[in-house]
Amino acid sequence: TFIPDYNVRPHCSLEGLSPNEAYSGVTIDHHEVSEQVKSARIARILENQGHSCSSHTIQEVK
Repeated sequence: TFIPDYNVRPHCSLEGLSPNEAYSGVTIDHHEVSEQVKSARIARILENQGHSCSSHTIQEVK
């Protein structure tokens, strides 16, 4: 059970690909991933700003 689990998990050394994906020749569009991370960050900050918390200050999204 260890080998099948290992083969489908993303690995840092394979730039986020699983061994199966790397073996199959899958490639990553680093620009697209970067854009997805940026938009997810903004969405997360906006979602968090919708909830009030008296012990923390809310910073503006840049």
